[in-house]
Amino acid sequence: MEFRPWLLAQEWQSQGHKTRVVASTISHLRHKEIFFEDDFHIQKLDDKIEYQWVKTPHYKVNGVKRFVNILVFVFKILFKFKKLTRDFKPDVVIASSTYPLDVIPAFFIAKIYRAKVIHEVHDLWPLTLKELGGFKSYHPLIILFQIAEDFSYRFCDRVVSMLPGAWKYMNQHGLTKDRFVAIPNGVRIQEWDDSKPLDNEKLNIIRSKKSEGYFLLGYAGSIGIANALDFFIDSIGQIREKKVFVFIVGHGPHESELKKRAEILKVKNIQFLGAIGKNQIPEFLKEMDALYIGWQKKSIYMYGTNPNKLLDYMMSAKPIIHSVTAANDWVAEAGAGISVPAEDTTAIANAIIEMMALPEEKRIQMGKMGRKFVEDNHSYPILAKKFLTGLF
Repeated sequence: MEFRPWLLAQEWQSQGHKTRVVASTISHLRHKEIFFEDDFHIQKLDDKIEYQWVKTPHYKVNGVKRFVNILVFVFKILFKFKKLTRDFKPDVVIASSTYPLDVIPAFFIAKIYRAKVIHEVHDLWPLTLKELGGFKSYHPLIILFQIAEDFSYRFCDRVVSMLPGAWKYMNQHGLTKDRFVAIPNGVRIQEWDDSKPLDNEKLNIIRSKKSEGYFLLGYAGSIGIANALDFFIDSIGQIREKKVFVFIVGHGPHESELKKRAEILKVKNIQFLGAIGKNQIPEFLKEMDALYIGWQKKSIYMYGTNPNKLLDYMMSAKPIIHSVTAANDWVAEAGAGISVPAEDTTAIANAIIEMMALPEEKRIQMGKMGRKFVEDNHSYPILAKKFLTGLF
């Protein structure tokens, strides 16, 4: 379920480079666990990309067991690195995890083989944990992650960030500007030609509402607090007299609370369809008239946002309502929809009404502009070349 390293590795190999991804056998991001008897099993995925699986302890959700899993992964790489490199002498070592601890073994291995060491930052940990998770600065976990993050910014050859404005934060922790490279998330264009149809049951539900004359507004992604869907539901409650119906696809820890919120507000023009396969998402998005994505109003977003699902939205060539207060806004930049401030339910409601009132030709134009923006700036062949260019 961690697609970026796999997709970048594919592109680099197509450009003549040899790659290997070192990954934990256990991750809460995957739908199923990986299991091998040996400790450092090498497997070729799709007969192309080499994965070296490091056996780690089982866990299911965030907590102490996940932290133990992280420590086992990091220490096995650090103290048994010769098993990783006995047939693979790296020129570049990339530490690419949400947490910054794997920078330490990556740096050590790079120095042994006189290779470049790159830290690819997904989220600004530990800042994200403090802003969105409520952790205090004096928490032992925060202190540990801060030490690893500061080490990374001071000593790595390059730091690749998915957040365009992260340089301001990283500079405060020791990173010089000549070592900073911004490379956002991307998409595989061909996935949109290889998509699979929705289940008949879900498809019939969606099309029945369409036949009743509803304007269909969709959301596809994780259902968590960070996704700010509570404000979205509140905004739907403000316009319940309008002929709009909302479909939400996905699962997450905030799902039951959102369903209760909709019940309390008596928002009946909404339906949670559950999770669908990644390769079914294009077909779901194509069935919608417009799409919604929102964010919390947090200071961390002054460094930017980098949502995969927004790229999926734009690839669907559908107009987007974007509720965001951040350093960047791809929807506004591309002219792909309507952007409003984060957590502003009245502004979200007005944007929905405005979107419904637009001529269909205008919504089609917005959708096309969004897709072109992604094809020009976020396809993986482009990002893979940019990544290598930024290293040397």
